[in-house]
Amino acid sequence: MPLADAVGRVLAEDVRALEDRPVAAESAMDGYAVCSTDTAAPPAALPLVGESRAGRPMPGVLPIGNAARISTGALLPDGSDAVVRQEDTEVTADGTVTVTVSVPKGYDVRQAGEDWRVGETILPAGTTVTPEALTPLAGAGAAMVRAARRPRVAVLATGDELAGVGDPLPAGWVRETSTTTLPAILGRAGAQTVWTAIARDDPADLDRALHLALAEAPDLLLVTGGASVGPHDLVRPAVATHGFEELFGRVLVKPGGPAWAAHREGGPLVLGLPGNPVASVVVTHLLAVPAVARMLGAPDPIREVTATLTTEARGAGPRMHAARGRLTAGAGGWELEVLGVQGSHQLSSLVDVNALALVPEGTEAPLQPGDRVTARLL
Repeated sequence: MPLADAVGRVLAEDVRALEDRPVAAESAMDGYAVCSTDTAAPPAALPLVGESRAGRPMPGVLPIGNAARISTGALLPDGSDAVVRQEDTEVTADGTVTVTVSVPKGYDVRQAGEDWRVGETILPAGTTVTPEALTPLAGAGAAMVRAARRPRVAVLATGDELAGVGDPLPAGWVRETSTTTLPAILGRAGAQTVWTAIARDDPADLDRALHLALAEAPDLLLVTGGASVGPHDLVRPAVATHGFEELFGRVLVKPGGPAWAAHREGGPLVLGLPGNPVASVVVTHLLAVPAVARMLGAPDPIREVTATLTTEARGAGPRMHAARGRLTAGAGGWELEVLGVQGSHQLSSLVDVNALALVPEGTEAPLQPGDRVTARLL
């Protein structure tokens, strides 16, 4: 792809320099190119015999005992090996430059290949291209780069009680959020959502929706709801009829315990998420986001720091507790505030979240302000 389109993409191969940078010795300052030995006993009066400008190098060779005006970024004339800054000189009307300091060889000179040499790796495969990285990539002549394609994601929400975001809300129904939220989370992670839908708790409707989802050739299919053990939890059997083999049927995390996964030869990976919106968001961050990163070829999809709690975090019991929180930089390092009430049905805990406090399983007593905790960055 063109370099300008590569921001946010993961490189699929090393990007190597097409030439040295700088391609030849150049000046780091405005001043005068000289032979360093001519400045050994300042003041030294040197006739001015030419000029080297950025993009317009001085032709020929600078004779010993002479100087040439030079601008920042201009190539050093042959015969010179140092630059005297303009403020360390005096110029007379007859074109003589008096150098008032002694400079060593290489002074204020950017040597050829100082930044990188031809063939050197500028960014390795597996690196996510940032806007800032465009500068060295462009400087290395990488007009086109090879990147992993975006994983294709489909999201299917299931449940008789689900109303669209802008639809009327009948009694006993709830707003469906997953087809809005999960594509946004995975889009930030580098995926491309190609299909979303809501299916009712009906075998025929589920089968039809799965056919449509699989027809889009997704790499990852997220299915929310219908994964527990009630009489209307039909999703896992429906997925199995399409040739998928279950990989796991539960995770030791709260919220999100009912999460499951399945796969079939040729793909896609199916990740079943709880119907609870908060739990589905948590499991998406813990499982789907790293899966997308692996599909993109990123070497380390997990971003975690150790933070100091500024609020209480409830104990985890037998399952790791992923508490929604806000991570900030404090005077002594990272600090994490657990946000609001942490009930898995309370959407308000997601309003300002940017990290999950991972309270390890077996932690019975609540963690207190000042305790240290691992924080997963979102």
